[in-house]
Amino acid sequence: MELINCPICDGSEFQNFIKVKDRFSLSEIEDFQLVKCNCSFIFLNPRPNSDEISNFYTHTDYDPHKKRNFSFYDLIYKLVQKVALKIKHGRIIKFKNKGELLDIGGGQGEFAIYMQNNGFSSTLQDNFSNYKGSLKFYSNIDKIKNKFFDVISMWHVLEHVHDLENLFNSINKLLNKNGIFVIAVPNHDALERKYFHDKWTPYDAPRHLYHFDMFSLESLLNKNGFEISKKYSMIQDSFYNILLSIHKKSIFSLIKGIYVSVLTIFNMLINGRKNASTIMVICKKV
Repeated sequence: MELINCPICDGSEFQNFIKVKDRFSLSEIEDFQLVKCNCSFIFLNPRPNSDEISNFYTHTDYDPHKKRNFSFYDLIYKLVQKVALKIKHGRIIKFKNKGELLDIGGGQGEFAIYMQNNGFSSTLQDNFSNYKGSLKFYSNIDKIKNKFFDVISMWHVLEHVHDLENLFNSINKLLNKNGIFVIAVPNHDALERKYFHDKWTPYDAPRHLYHFDMFSLESLLNKNGFEISKKYSMIQDSFYNILLSIHKKSIFSLIKGIYVSVLTIFNMLINGRKNASTIMVICKKV
């Protein structure tokens, strides 16, 4: 385990925020501590180091690398994924409708393949994927040389990255001058979080190292030479996160899930993206 300073302000003074368990672990003993910095950013500290963390990505039920079957939850996942792919594509082509695309942390390549089939030349990068398909694939971003991209995407990946400085240095080198950087992260201001507390699935300790709201995400991007051109919410993520956050399957849990889902819809109609489950932004170099 390692201790770190705040990735946004480099501060070393924090308050304990909440303890959470690994949602895949059967142990009732091990807790992971989230802290809140004086600048208000929330992150895991201490955390498994970059060598230790690989052990936490091997569970067969971990969604990005999971083999799908015909269970109710897997069918819901596939349905949400199809909708999400179409939405992501539609938003990106408003800025770039073709070109070279790099999807960082793309698992089995579903998004990269979709974009490959819709006018882009896709490259996939993922440190933990066992991808064996036909796309150009790199397990390490540092291995990508002499290639530049019009679109670089990270879908629920930024919160997993240990070495943020190296990541942003690589992205700055790989992204064309007029290219776009697309990011989606869980939103710590999500409405449903207060209903599930430490069982809120996007806490996902210890895989999720950071917990962003719009302010902290924008601060990190500005710090690393990017400005946000467009902000979006992704309402489909709210329903999936609510479903996964219900750990004990019962009639009461189902009613609670429906209740929180309805509240989420009304909240988004009134307050827009502020309390959505996911923040999606499209950025450009400053």
